[in-house]
Amino acid sequence: MNTINKKAFTLIEMLVVVLIIGILAAIALPQYEKAVEKSRAAEALSVMKTIKQAQEVYLLITDNYTTDFAELDVTLPGNPSGDIYNTKYFSYVLVKESNYIYLDIYRRNSSYSYWFTSMFDKSKYGVYQKGGEFYCSARSEKDDELCKALGGVYLGREQNITNRYKI
Repeated sequence: MNTINKKAFTLIEMLVVVLIIGILAAIALPQYEKAVEKSRAAEALSVMKTIKQAQEVYLLITDNYTTDFAELDVTLPGNPSGDIYNTKYFSYVLVKESNYIYLDIYRRNSSYSYWFTSMFDKSKYGVYQKGGEFYCSARSEKDDELCKALGGVYLGREQNITNRYKI
């Protein structure tokens, strides 16, 4: 008698395994993207706090805030160019508008379109912004989710374009 021992997977078994892996990957990938974006946003908030502290030191020395990153005693990752500082994922912009100087941080090269804002003085600017606090502005549902995940408290809709969150 001639018997053959077959120790192999059938085509159906292989297809089932590939299908299960595909389903798990489809579920995990969006969660992974959110986690990565949240860590990038947290890094931007950390840099924002560093810039704010450098602005406060500059204020103590000169009695003014500055719109030039070169005048701040801080080293940031990226490329400075006057009032704009670009990193791989964000653009940091020091803005002077009438009597206010504030920092805007915009997300670059991404499907996300949120941004952060912080006024340097303690005055109130507009409806949803008070000096010395950090804000997250969201243009889409996934931006909203990110702002909430960072601990944002919903303040309202601004100019019918963005949702504003206090971080």
